[in-house]
Amino acid sequence: MTSAIKLILKECKEIRSEIDSDIIDNHRFIDIMTNENDVFKFNVVFLGPKDSPYEETINNISINVQKEYPNKAPTIKFVNKIYHPNVSTDGMICLDVLKENWKPIYTFRTIIMSIISLLSDPNPESPLNGEAAKLYKESLKCVESRRKYRLMIETYSKK
Repeated sequence: MTSAIKLILKECKEIRSEIDSDIIDNHRFIDIMTNENDVFKFNVVFLGPKDSPYEETINNISINVQKEYPNKAPTIKFVNKIYHPNVSTDGMICLDVLKENWKPIYTFRTIIMSIISLLSDPNPESPLNGEAAKLYKESLKCVESRRKYRLMIETYSKK
């Protein structure tokens, strides 16, 4: 068994342990689904962060790990539809720790927590969804725009 496979199994087991410990408010994880046929592919389901427009959303991300892991970042994307400045319409995520700031010390848990944090604190200056970025910036200015942004999140996630 390669070191990448051992590490993947270890990290998945750690997430499963957190899920089984039932401390959902601390980490927001709901489920991890491994692929029996391919240890390099799995999904994680989590709740959106508290006190954010995504708090009530249930999110599903797919994680595809390269054989060079942890020296190469996994490819992660949202499976569910999500309206967010840093998530493209096909679910790709603009997050520096998945690109140029990747470090082999990152684990799946730290990556997922970074994604959850991104939902709380979007970066509209580096958007993959320009419309969402524009509406998010407007939402910071007035209550009516905040309502419109939340409505777009709710509507988009139901598609």
